[in-house]
Amino acid sequence: MMNSSFDTPFEAPIVSTQPKPSFWGSWLSGIEQTLLSPQAFFEKVVSQHNQSDDWDTPYVRQGLLCVLLVSFMVALEPAVTGQMELNAFDAVLLAIGAVFVWGFQTLLISTTGFVFKGHAKANSLLALFGYAGLPWLFWLPITLLKVQLAPFGFGFTYPFLALGLWLWSTFLFLKALAVSYELSAERLIVLSMLPLIGLCLLALGMSTFFDVLGKVFFS
Repeated sequence: MMNSSFDTPFEAPIVSTQPKPSFWGSWLSGIEQTLLSPQAFFEKVVSQHNQSDDWDTPYVRQGLLCVLLVSFMVALEPAVTGQMELNAFDAVLLAIGAVFVWGFQTLLISTTGFVFKGHAKANSLLALFGYAGLPWLFWLPITLLKVQLAPFGFGFTYPFLALGLWLWSTFLFLKALAVSYELSAERLIVLSMLPLIGLCLLALGMSTFFDVLGKVFFS
């Protein structure tokens, strides 16, 4: 006897019951992955941004939060170490300056990459550059250890730890560039150095201009 199509039991589509992580849960997970395994996380961010030109993405907002968090931790240092009381106005100025540097750095890199016919999206760079500064969260704990353990000679190792934080953050910054632009090591170094060279040349040009202007009008 032939089996009717009605004899086949109905198979319901498999629906994932795993809850989607919240914005804050995703942010904390991103922090953990950046500090422990940045390659996979950075590739995930770039992959999702390749499908969208929107600047206001969850990863961009999370990158902004990373910038603000690091600036807040740095602003706490004088108060926590007893050098001076916490000044809210100075903390706000520091946060504004950090956001400005974050955006301006992204603008310089994306412009330079465009000249080199790079295809990285600005939203990816904003997100990844925000996460790349996370090692500086350890600046405050290291400074506290310096103050508390100064009698035990901890101050001798403090410069090396500070240098380590700088190298760690630089590594994440270069990793963000490498993943975003899919660059070789040589081109990566060139791309990362060109904005700095451009700023130095701009500062030198402005200094020369005002020096000549001063000699013309005041000599």
